[in-house]
Amino acid sequence: WRLLGAEPGGCSRDGLTLSVVAGLICLFEFALVGRKTRWFRTRRRILGVPVGSAKAWMAAHIWLGLLAVPLVFLHSGFQFGGPLTTALAWIFALVIASGAAGLVLQNVLPRLITDAVPEETIYSQIETVGRQFAADAVRLTRRYAGPGPLGWWDDFEQPEQPGRRDGADLVVVGAPRRVGTIITPTPHGDLEQPLAIDAPELHAALRERIVGFLTTGRAESADFSSVARMRWYFDDLRRRVVREAAPAIDQLEALCLQRRQLERQRVLHVVLHCWLSIHLPLSVVMIWLLIAHVFGALMYA
Repeated sequence: WRLLGAEPGGCSRDGLTLSVVAGLICLFEFALVGRKTRWFRTRRRILGVPVGSAKAWMAAHIWLGLLAVPLVFLHSGFQFGGPLTTALAWIFALVIASGAAGLVLQNVLPRLITDAVPEETIYSQIETVGRQFAADAVRLTRRYAGPGPLGWWDDFEQPEQPGRRDGADLVVVGAPRRVGTIITPTPHGDLEQPLAIDAPELHAALRERIVGFLTTGRAESADFSSVARMRWYFDDLRRRVVREAAPAIDQLEALCLQRRQLERQRVLHVVLHCWLSIHLPLSVVMIWLLIAHVFGALMYA
């Protein structure tokens, strides 16, 4: 190209060859959507032809996607061209950028979750585990401060039916199980009797702050907006109740801190997967623009 004094472009033989290769790469990249569906995810052969594992496809998806960048630049002659090619170039750049961001997130966030959420559980069971925590908190409070006002905690005495909530059928990923509970076990838990302690502050704290936070993971007041504020709240609660109820407060605080970790896991999990909701629609738009670009080039070039 330098000897001919001409810039590369789609109208030249070499530029056309690069465009065909780049276009085939883009189609292969988009084929990963079908490869990762439940019909093809575990298959090594399709119609008798070996296609490789999904892991190999992902590696090829990453490296061929990066290879397409210089091919597209050389094919374009480092110019945007008309409105259609300009739109296609920008969408292509956004697809590459979102894919690179997803690659970084997939390599960084899992380690961050492991370090920041040592008590992580199965993502689909975070709400179930939170309700278990709330039920444990109710049992603790009833043991140390009596049954409390009539009807306050009746909902937490009913075992939750797997796969159902609020009368609606739901799909539960993974077998339901009790995980993460840190209540100190006793030899005869079903026969526990409330201690003779007058601690109405425990029931008030449970109703105003703790149960709602353990169930939903959302801080409905400033007291639970950070770890430091949460510790201040429980320190103040210790000062307001009798000394015999201190073990209950220690375990309630531990439950809330663990629930806070699970909520952090939820946020990081959403961030880990939200990039795909940007990358995939942009890829669909890019494929349609690519088809329009090829059609226009063949018809009008």
